[in-house]
Amino acid sequence: MPSTAIDFHRFTIHFAVALLLFAPLLQALAAWRKAAALQTAARACLFGGAAAAAVAALTGFVASSEFRSPWLETHELLGFATAGLAVVAAGLLLWKPGAEPRSRGGLLALGGLCVAGGLAGATGYFGGHMAHGHGEHGPLAAGATGVAALENLPAALVPAHARFAQKCSLCHGIEKPLEADITADEWPDVVRTMAERSDGEITADDQELIVRFLQFHASHRVRGPTPDRER
Repeated sequence: MPSTAIDFHRFTIHFAVALLLFAPLLQALAAWRKAAALQTAARACLFGGAAAAAVAALTGFVASSEFRSPWLETHELLGFATAGLAVVAAGLLLWKPGAEPRSRGGLLALGGLCVAGGLAGATGYFGGHMAHGHGEHGPLAAGATGVAALENLPAALVPAHARFAQKCSLCHGIEKPLEADITADEWPDVVRTMAERSDGEITADDQELIVRFLQFHASHRVRGPTPDRER
């Protein structure tokens, strides 16, 4: 998995989501207040968001070439839909730049921006779920006590983490193995036992990837303070 593509994807996706969410808000304010400056700002957000979404979609596709999952495929589909709609909307605005915010063209633009913003938010949700488990404060969030920060995960282990999140969430929350007091040497036997209980859902290839990630996590996890025992 090319690390350069991963880095570009992580960098550009935040701009794409933020700009495409701000664009419809600014366009709506422009229509309400009849402010040309707000409409200009909305268009700037759209152009920047469309460019960032296109780069994020392409780099994400390259970065995920070695791993497929239903969550990833949905995230990818939404990402390309977001980028495509944003690019088309930007092209239409360049073609007809003089539409007033309250005109038919301006209101159609607002509707398109709302759809693009909604798609960007949905794309970000699926991506955040895969990256952090349960959102930005989930068990894989950077700095979470007892958890190896995802930002420190080597590029070669990204497919292993994704397989872990996909397969280990079938029977229990992914917090359980991440918080377990299990050493790197013990994980192969534990994962083998879990695979035997999965009725074939976890294959030998799955086991290999899951063990690789959990061994990395066990070796790099942040140890929090030991809780007081109950008296």
